[in-house]
Amino acid sequence: MAEIDSPALALQAAVIAAAGDSADVTALIGDPARIYDRVPADAAFPYVSFGAHQEIDDSFECHEGTEIWFEMDIWDQEAHGNVRIGRILQAMKGLVTEAALTVNGHKLGVLKFRDAIYLRDPDGISRRVRATWRVLTEESGDAA
Repeated sequence: MAEIDSPALALQAAVIAAAGDSADVTALIGDPARIYDRVPADAAFPYVSFGAHQEIDDSFECHEGTEIWFEMDIWDQEAHGNVRIGRILQAMKGLVTEAALTVNGHKLGVLKFRDAIYLRDPDGISRRVRATWRVLTEESGDAA
């Protein structure tokens, strides 16, 4: 039997793969796309990193389902960082909510952008936007 990742990890892998294939995203965060689970110490700005995620059982008698809340942080150190991180956010929103993501072992149901919070980092230089999505998945058993 093929191994199936947790829904949140499978979704993260799908977002990373889709970002690398998106000309809109790579034009803003580099090619290859600077999108990380664990950010390297020498990462160039701007970049996208995955933040917290939560998996909530959403199963019924007839299927195994999961509700996922996940955060994505977009980081920059440009003087007008809110402008560029806002553009990156729009590209990522299009990618996550409009692309036909292939999530290994899971079928996507609801995939909805929830909110974004623009923040200045305590270092006084960096800015970020933290974006949150809500996703409903159902186990498909189609693991690669």
